[in-house]
Amino acid sequence: MGLRVKNLSEKDKEIYNVKTGVKITGVPETYRGYGLNGKVILEIDNEKVDDIYEAKNLFSAISRYDKTVITLIDKNGEKERIVFQ
Repeated sequence: MGLRVKNLSEKDKEIYNVKTGVKITGVPETYRGYGLNGKVILEIDNEKVDDIYEAKNLFSAISRYDKTVITLIDKNGEKERIVFQ
């Protein structure tokens, strides 16, 4: 997908009120309209994301022929699920 992510700092965990996940720090032009930058990825296809290594493994397993569901949270605590097909 080309998203750039980083592990959450302790401050990020406090701000987003989460224990795990990865923060989106860069979004390719294709996905800029989704407002993803700065949000935290909690799950990819219902698999919990603990850190960037887990995110990398889950992203590498994505098939461009299947749908992918990403669960996110923003700084306001609002969760959303985005389905990419």
